[in-house]
Amino acid sequence: MADRQLRQTKRAAAVLAAQLPTLLEPAATAGRQSLAHLIAIAEAITSAIAVPTRTAPQSISQLLLAWGECKSQHSATICQVAHGCNERQLRERAASAIAAAQQALTTDPLPPAVTSFVGPVRLSDLIAGLTVSLGKLAQHFGARLDPASTQQALRALAVTLEERYPGHTIELRVPPVTAVQLGAFGEGPTHHRGTPPNVVETDPDTFWALCTGSLSWQQARDEHRLRVSGVHADQVSRMLPVIKH
Repeated sequence: MADRQLRQTKRAAAVLAAQLPTLLEPAATAGRQSLAHLIAIAEAITSAIAVPTRTAPQSISQLLLAWGECKSQHSATICQVAHGCNERQLRERAASAIAAAQQALTTDPLPPAVTSFVGPVRLSDLIAGLTVSLGKLAQHFGARLDPASTQQALRALAVTLEERYPGHTIELRVPPVTAVQLGAFGEGPTHHRGTPPNVVETDPDTFWALCTGSLSWQQARDEHRLRVSGVHADQVSRMLPVIKH
């Protein structure tokens, strides 16, 4: 199990290390705040890897929830990064921060758990959560994550839903990326085998938009971007968005 977790962490780290430099130019084009945000993400991973921990880590669901509760602190960090620097200086700092993050992400061996600014977390979960943050940032300045990072972010969001709403009443499918089973707030049957009675299926772009709050469940239904079957399947609407900031 430990070896498998280590391999998963190394794969996730390689994906993030490859993605970070591709966002430097789009962030620079978008301006100082976007550069500062990219710096904050890169420096967060470097700082966390430098502080391994044996303390029991929180789950990715708890991590994303904690980040949402620290929105004002995060905004203050970005403002602090940007303060007193012009765009050229911020671009240089961003390039240095990305290089340092890439070096940290290729450390061998990587620590299984690290200390983030919201507490102990599995490194694989921190990487997944930061990939979601990069996706939000890229969306802000009109860019997209590469396919590997997109899948990493979508799986993180699906796992978060699975952790928050455990059960086997609804199957949520996002082909070809992932599928998870969810509870239905104490309602409905438990599915064990065969075709589940309650299914929600959608494409990756729609799932991302629903999870990040840029698309409502009703809008997605009206635009025929969801395939919903079963009397309890619409309960998924109560679980969204995943990211409330």
